[in-house]
Amino acid sequence: MIEEQSQITVTYDGNEDRLFLRLQLEGKEVRAWLTRRMTSNLFGIIEKLFAYLAGTKAQPEEQRQAVSQFRQDQALTKANFSLPYKEQGAEPYFQDGPLLVTKVDFRPQKDGRVTIVLSGQQDDKNVAFTMNEEDLRAVMQLLIAAVKKGDWGLTVPASMSANAGTGQKPVVH
Repeated sequence: MIEEQSQITVTYDGNEDRLFLRLQLEGKEVRAWLTRRMTSNLFGIIEKLFAYLAGTKAQPEEQRQAVSQFRQDQALTKANFSLPYKEQGAEPYFQDGPLLVTKVDFRPQKDGRVTIVLSGQQDDKNVAFTMNEEDLRAVMQLLIAAVKKGDWGLTVPASMSANAGTGQKPVVH
């Protein structure tokens, strides 16, 4: 599970043309690469996940978007994008380098949190962590900001549009 004081950062690496995700987990630092294709797939999956978590999956599109936007605005007012990522020199979670993510599995929990499993090409190379919807929405804003920096031309679902009504700007670390 992601601890209360954990930090997550997402940066665009132009040399790799990938997003580099880093998060502190269990005293170690998870390092993972996300490709353009994986990130594009994530947007569609997470949009459906947010509708499921909000209980609006069966509602008309306009209503789903309104509820999602409200929840998005709520989450972003609580997120702190101004803290720089702390370079703590933590031991890497994977000793042989960052995980190239080839599969992401989302498992909604009964308490409203979501367990996320990032997997690589090798079956035994994966990492699981749990976060609440607000934190997941904040992470999505970091992903969106990094995607924009990479100029990948991906369409961000309206339900995840950054800063609508909040005046806040996510900072990519």
